[in-house]
Amino acid sequence: MNAFDYCCKSGPLCEEPLMNCAFIIRKFDVNEQMIEEIKNNRLNSQTTANIQLQLRSTFREAMSKRTLRLMEPIFTTDIQVNTTILGKVYTVISKRHGKVLDAVGMDEQEKTFLVRAQLPVVESVGFANEIRKTTSGQAMPNLKFSHYEIIDGDPFYEPVSDDEDEEDINVDSAVRANRLRKEIRRRKGLYVDDQIVIHAEKQRTLNKKK
Repeated sequence: MNAFDYCCKSGPLCEEPLMNCAFIIRKFDVNEQMIEEIKNNRLNSQTTANIQLQLRSTFREAMSKRTLRLMEPIFTTDIQVNTTILGKVYTVISKRHGKVLDAVGMDEQEKTFLVRAQLPVVESVGFANEIRKTTSGQAMPNLKFSHYEIIDGDPFYEPVSDDEDEEDINVDSAVRANRLRKEIRRRKGLYVDDQIVIHAEKQRTLNKKK
């Protein structure tokens, strides 16, 4: 259990805790000496440590062969808005990778709606101020933690050409997952597989003096 707990507390993507994870061990080979030690309850600390290290390595290897995805915390927000600024609120939510769940009419005479939306926590920095600024203070959002959600995109995705359509939902999700993975690893001082320019030459535009 110690090896399992250790592995689940530090996943391979960002060294963050894993969620909804299970390993099925179908076979575990041990030598005769270890079998005797187990039978007689005489496992020494070195043997126990070796078993845990082997299990950790096995769990890591098993995870590397599976499809890995990031999970992110999600806020819900309720915003009371007038129809004249409804489109502006939708634009801000969409720009921050949020999604509108519902928009319920509250007052027909005042033409007000209660917009309920979800927003990734990482995208929520400055959200309230942007909503207030965009709507000239007519909308005041509140944020409340809701749940964790899988980012359905390959966190190791790298664009193969500049012509790829990043407006495509799958491509956009993969680009975002890769960006978040790198940001988290960089913030924690972990290795990031970025391309680093060592020797760069600046192009010059030669203009003839008249």
